[in-house]
Amino acid sequence: MTAIEFNHRIASLKDTLELFTRRFTKDQEESEDLIQDTVLKALTYRDKFKQNTNLKGWLYTIMRNT
Repeated sequence: MTAIEFNHRIASLKDTLELFTRRFTKDQEESEDLIQDTVLKALTYRDKFKQNTNLKGWLYTIMRNT
């Protein structure tokens, strides 16, 4: 997967990530910060993502650990 495809797939999951943040916070600003931190970590550690695995699950794990 190219970097552009990876970025596009992450961007397409933004709404899903936003719903998932409600488990952790009800505050809109905190929710946005959590999404931003998650995406930043995902982009930083893109090389750790294994092709043909569940990107959404990987992002959820990053978010939960953040």
